[in-house]
This record gives sequence, C-alpha cells and structure tokens, in this order.
Amino acid sequence: MRNILAVAQNTFRETVRDRILYVIFVFAALMIIGSTLAGSISLDQDIKVMKDFGLASIFLFSILMAVFIGTNLVYKELDKRTIFLLLSKPVKRSDVIIGKFFGLAATMLVMILLMSIFYIGLIKYKTGQWDILSLQAIGFNYLEVLLMIGLTLMFSTFTAPISSAIYSLLLFLIGHSSSTIMHIVKTSTGFSKYLLEAAYYVFPNLEKFNIRNNVVYGIGASLEQTLLAIAYSAVYCIFLIYLGIAILKKQEF
Repeated sequence: MRNILAVAQNTFRETVRDRILYVIFVFAALMIIGSTLAGSISLDQDIKVMKDFGLASIFLFSILMAVFIGTNLVYKELDKRTIFLLLSKPVKRSDVIIGKFFGLAATMLVMILLMSIFYIGLIKYKTGQWDILSLQAIGFNYLEVLLMIGLTLMFSTFTAPISSAIYSLLLFLIGHSSSTIMHIVKTSTGFSKYLLEAAYYVFPNLEKFNIRNNVVYGIGASLEQTLLAIAYSAVYCIFLIYLGIAILKKQEF
C-alpha cells in the first residue's frame, strides 16, 4: 500500500505540471464562458442553454484530459526505461499501474472541481442561485472519467500514445452508441446480430453516466441509479487495471 501511495503521489505531481492539462483547461473555461453567449441568443431558454453547454464542456474536456495524459503515463516509463528505477526498488508492476491510476484520478478530480467551481459560479452570477443539481451530472461525469483512465492506462502498457488515444476515443464513441447498437441488434439477423450483441455487452455502456439532459430540466438521479453507476464504474476500472497489470507483467525489459 505504501508503494502504491508513493507512485500515486509522484504521478499526481508529474501530471499537474503537464502543460497540455492547462491548455485544455483554458479551452474548457472559454467554452463555459461561451455558454453565456449561446444562452443570450436563445429565446427564453438562456439558462437551460448555459447549463447544457457548460456541462457538456466539462464533460468533453475532462475526457480529453484523461485520454491525452493517461496514454502517456506508462508508455513514457517504458520508452525512457525509467520503469527500471521503480522496479529496482521493492515496487511491483501492479503497484505501478494501481498507483498511476489513483494519481491521475486525483489530478482529474482537482481539474473537474476547478471547472465545476467556474461553472457553478457563472450560473450563480446569472441566476442568483446555486445550481447544486448539476453536481450530480458532474459526479457521474467523474465516474466515466475514472473508467477512461483505466482504459488509457491499459492501452499505454503495450502501444504508443497516439494509438492508445485512438483506441480509447474509439471505445468512447462506441460506449456512447450503445442504444444505437442495441437498436441495430433488434433489426439484424444472422452472424452480424450476434457480433453486435457481443459488442453491446463487452464494451462499456458509457450512457449510464449521462444524466446531463435530465439535470438541465431539473431531474436528478435516483439513489439506485447512482449506486449502479458507481458499481459499474468500479467493476470496469478493476477489470481494466487487472488487465493492464497482466499485460505489463508479460512485457520483457
């Protein structure tokens, strides 16, 4: 546990100094500010448009942060051979993966909190009220970010950052197309039906974390829905971490 904590702390310090993190954060802030402009040109729907635009910005840019930073974490250690320094100490390969997961998870928590404060403050300024309900959507967003961190770390154990980013974003798109895939399954026959059905159950269903539209219209998530989302994210993260550890153990260096 001590080794995992040490790797997590080093990962956190390393990632918070990454310039791309702040470049993406600036774009996110600009998009959230831009939501006021989008709201101002709508007809009597300005606040709803602001919320929709703002939450979508936090969601999109937090995913991009997780992907572009996560795909470099393990690969960089392997490419520069600095992983030898870690493994020469009493540190297991599993400690490296788990520690980097929690380190990046902490970084993303800080970045999402900063974006959330910016967003909530803007809504407070425009409406005079605290938009507490939006915190539910942001919380669900963080659960999805954790899953994406596990995914990018797993890919980074055996492929280059560009390839890892492409694979991760591809699965991200598939994960948000689950309902479409199931609709096609119902209208398909033969081998293609079983192939698509397998894809539906194997790939993560990321729409489980999408409650932004409901929140914009004042509908919060139930306790059951929240617990299921937490459990779903946790199970997938554990699976992806275990898979990443297994792949790293087979690496010869």
